[in-house]
Amino acid sequence: MVVQGCRQIELHRLNVGDVIKRGDLFGIKVRAKRSIRVVPLKSDVARLLDRYLEARKNAGETLKPSISMFISFSPHNRSKRGENRLSRYSMQRIVNQYLEAAALKHSENRTTTAHGLRHTVGYQLQKNGKPLRVIQEFLGHADPRTTAIYAHIANLWSDNPVSDLNIDV
Repeated sequence: MVVQGCRQIELHRLNVGDVIKRGDLFGIKVRAKRSIRVVPLKSDVARLLDRYLEARKNAGETLKPSISMFISFSPHNRSKRGENRLSRYSMQRIVNQYLEAAALKHSENRTTTAHGLRHTVGYQLQKNGKPLRVIQEFLGHADPRTTAIYAHIANLWSDNPVSDLNIDV
């Protein structure tokens, strides 16, 4: 989520058949409420995903295209339909555990969430000079006003409106 900007629901719905390979390039086809898009993967994320799928094959699993990408062996972590798809709640719990372990979950005035990781991607893309249209497509925003928030936040930090005020603290 923090690297690719995917929504939690998109990763929850991801199936093995949604991995797209074009030579050395990898992507995943993700489904949101009303849209489907292909998210190109960074090479290191693609390698990890490939290793994960290889481990599942080596464990004797037959990987059909319709099989869930992220699975659970615990009946308590499965989705409501009874399949072994990792539930959205369990995904959120796993992300929270990693955030806690990295001491990123709670800071002075902020609590980081799984969805907050997606915002981090949008902000970092804007900060690194990517055009808003590219960010909009990458994150799957239907409305460009949603993406424009990242430009506003980035501008506030680079062009701090109070920096020119002659106020002593």
